[in-house]
Amino acid sequence: MRVEMDGRELYISGTLDESSAQNALGRRIGTFSFGVRVPGDADHDQVRADLVDGVLTVRLTKSGEHATRPVAVGTAAGG
Repeated sequence: MRVEMDGRELYISGTLDESSAQNALGRRIGTFSFGVRVPGDADHDQVRADLVDGVLTVRLTKSGEHATRPVAVGTAAGG
């Protein structure tokens, strides 16, 4: 399995081979790929992926660079 970050895109790809499954209807064989855009405030250096019991968990943390800040709202002076 491969997990990659490319800019704001997270890509996951790999190969499934469950040919040893006893139930032929549940057999899955082949390649897969998945891509998703991550939020701009994700810290790309802190991406973690764990594969436990066939479940992939990908964790992204926020970087402190894009903190929420108030924005002043102006009014148009009209007559």
